[in-house]
Amino acid sequence: MANSGSGDIAHIYLLDIGTDISHEDVQHISYDDATAQLLVMKGGHVFAYDVSKGPVEGSSSLKWMYPLQEGPPVKALRASLDNRMLAVQRSPAMLELVDLATGMCFVHSIHKGRGDILCFFWTDAPETDMVIVTNRAVEINQFAAKRQGLRCRERVRGLNSWAMYTHETRMVIVGAAAAPHSALSAWQFASHGITHLPLFELQGPLPASAAVRQFLPTASQPPLPQTPPAAAPA
Repeated sequence: MANSGSGDIAHIYLLDIGTDISHEDVQHISYDDATAQLLVMKGGHVFAYDVSKGPVEGSSSLKWMYPLQEGPPVKALRASLDNRMLAVQRSPAMLELVDLATGMCFVHSIHKGRGDILCFFWTDAPETDMVIVTNRAVEINQFAAKRQGLRCRERVRGLNSWAMYTHETRMVIVGAAAAPHSALSAWQFASHGITHLPLFELQGPLPASAAVRQFLPTASQPPLPQTPPAAAPA
């Protein structure tokens, strides 16, 4: 907006700023990079906004909305790659998977219900529909018949501290911490297959006790003999 200096408005520019939820009561918001959607939980409903092309003049960015059953607060949301299903995380060890067309919902628990979910994501890799990374393992899951649940077809154990997935690379990086070393492991879940990259170990600084043992003589080690100073020439 330009101003002439005398207080009168000379020009007004109207700009579509896209989806604005700043004035609404939002319980959860997350960006789903696999579907390029902004998933917003508000008023007991999940709203999916298409943000792949930015603001589109004359059309709404809202793709779909779905009412969720009442329950604990939502921690994470992920839409399937075909937007047919929605994964909802409310607890550390369980996921709700909702068929958006039929409203059918089933609950999937991680192995024996033990551990905490670090991240989860949908894939189009062969015989792999969803991957769940917990602090105990990487669980590779496949849909049961007619999508009536998930079954774990492979479980790779590990003491995991964190996990990060990006759909652009189709890769998940998992950080594991086991004294005295830390390590990074990575899996790529591409449409042509699954690739497990070699383990990359990170060696940090030595603990103080190890540094003392390595660089300082122990109490049982006799001191080095001292050479007497040479006599000055007469």
